[in-house]
Amino acid sequence: MDYLSIALGDSSTYRGSTGIVPPPPVEESAIAGFAAPFRVGPPLIATSRIVDPDAADRLIADGVADAVGMTRALITDPDLPRKAADGRAEDVLRCIGCNVCIAHYHAAIPIACAQNPRTGRELTWAPVRAARQRVAVVGGGPAGMAAAACRFAMLRRHARPAPIPPSPSGQGPRTGDVWAHPRERRPGVGTAVG
Repeated sequence: MDYLSIALGDSSTYRGSTGIVPPPPVEESAIAGFAAPFRVGPPLIATSRIVDPDAADRLIADGVADAVGMTRALITDPDLPRKAADGRAEDVLRCIGCNVCIAHYHAAIPIACAQNPRTGRELTWAPVRAARQRVAVVGGGPAGMAAAACRFAMLRRHARPAPIPPSPSGQGPRTGDVWAHPRERRPGVGTAVG
């Protein structure tokens, strides 16, 4: 045996298969608490809701596993390894475990991700023109916010800041209207609600 790969579930039943790709409220890196009995000789690969590059490094450094599987994390952000290696972990678009990707797989339709609007469309989206233009994204859910901050808009200076109206209490953006990742709070990327 070359290696042993473990997950929280199994594919013998529908219910068991949800453990392979567990959604919240299963905590991130939950496999860590179940790995020790499987340290039986061959290198151990641990999977199941490992979405953070720093947490993945800790699992390996702490000897929990020799390698980790981060399938959904890489579906959400294929650039995760490069960003982590460059010390840009805050730029990683994080998998929220919603399993849109898995639902699409089981429905035999092209893959998609609620966090990343480019997932499944990488080869079909036309290149963005080099000329500066205004970009408006309608929809304030995770994918809409990700689209607003997407590198093809932000890095090519297409996004423009817009005011974020305060909540009635004056304590910042209205909760429930805006989901904000640190990328959406950068200069040049703005959000408007209302």
